[in-house]
Amino acid sequence: MPLDVTIQYSVNGVAKQARNDNYARTSHAPLEVVVASQALPKTAGWHFGEFHCHTSFTDDQVEFGAPLAATRQLARVMGLNFFCATDHSYDLDDDPHNYLKKDPLLRKWQALWQEVGALNADNSGFVIVPGEEVSAGNHKNRNVHFLILNNPTFLPGDGDGAERWFRTRPTASIESVLQRSNSNSAAFAAHPLISPPLLERMLVRRGKWEAPDFEHPGLHGLQIWNGSDAGFEEGKRAWINLLLNGRRIFISAGNDAHGNFNRYRQIGFPFLTMQENHHQVFGRVRTAVFVDQQLTLDSLLMAIRNGRMVVTDGPFLDLRIISHDGQTGRPGDTLSGQTLQFDCVCQSSAEFGELQSFKIYAGCFKTKEESLLRNIEAFPAPFLHKDSFVEAKLQPGYVRAELYTERDGQRFKCLTNPVWFNI
Repeated sequence: MPLDVTIQYSVNGVAKQARNDNYARTSHAPLEVVVASQALPKTAGWHFGEFHCHTSFTDDQVEFGAPLAATRQLARVMGLNFFCATDHSYDLDDDPHNYLKKDPLLRKWQALWQEVGALNADNSGFVIVPGEEVSAGNHKNRNVHFLILNNPTFLPGDGDGAERWFRTRPTASIESVLQRSNSNSAAFAAHPLISPPLLERMLVRRGKWEAPDFEHPGLHGLQIWNGSDAGFEEGKRAWINLLLNGRRIFISAGNDAHGNFNRYRQIGFPFLTMQENHHQVFGRVRTAVFVDQQLTLDSLLMAIRNGRMVVTDGPFLDLRIISHDGQTGRPGDTLSGQTLQFDCVCQSSAEFGELQSFKIYAGCFKTKEESLLRNIEAFPAPFLHKDSFVEAKLQPGYVRAELYTERDGQRFKCLTNPVWFNI
């Protein structure tokens, strides 16, 4: 339903009024509010979160985020259980009062960790993951972005921060960032296969992740979904290629939201244009993490490092596999034996449309190819399907699954991380 918000405020004693926002050259259109009749579809033990977002600690010439406490409140009513505060490394080392000046005391970095700690200490069942989006150099010495979660030591990176003219060389390489990361942290390539715009390539030397950059040990995964379909298929192909070559590596999904809770509104060409659309909205695409104990920062990070995750923008897929000796595996786990029992739950709701397609893929290390192990395109019930079967003589490799739904011509999807076997 549409919602108009009128904001009355004053600047230097002059009364002003704004409708929905006070940006120049935006539509000021009503906010779009959905009051869902059902909770987000999922099974027990799974927790939804926003994997990549910016808070008020991102504050510079062109980018701004929202306060941590406000972000948590909004996340809760959206059905989320956590979010990762991944502010830019080139913002977190700024003087709190001057974004063009470095702060040797790192007061913004310290304040981020202190505020996250205080909010997590209330034992509310919601977790904020402290992190940063580090700018690092790829193998071509161009600036790419890197999500480093829960690393207590600040990792500098300001090659693309546009804080000093003609100073665009990366501060550190991907390899050196990984070497400096704590063993309790998690490292994911941020939107790795999205090509930066021409101006960003020219002015701040931005690039994208390429095959040699994914080879570094210590890289836990790829955030292949960044709030829209841009770069998604390319990222998915890169991930599958890594899997088939024996890499134990995972995918995650986030929105890279900069305070965008209803629609994306951000500076286009500085000082001249504004961009406005419905991509990269907080919580629009989600990472679900399986934690079968109390949800805490430590238990959440352990599950993320182990790949116990699925990514979705609506439907939910619980891939559960039982080995011949009774071991139960979910995404991120490794099982032994050639005969495996699959117990899968496919869920959707009226909000995300009826079930359309459920596929399981088996990746073989020997042939370096994926094959379609299971394909269901007709379902007896529109929103819930349980599928159980036994598969024998599987070659060493992995399995992963995909679920698709549709509502009013719009497609939604859920992808699991792999379950490995016989390795």
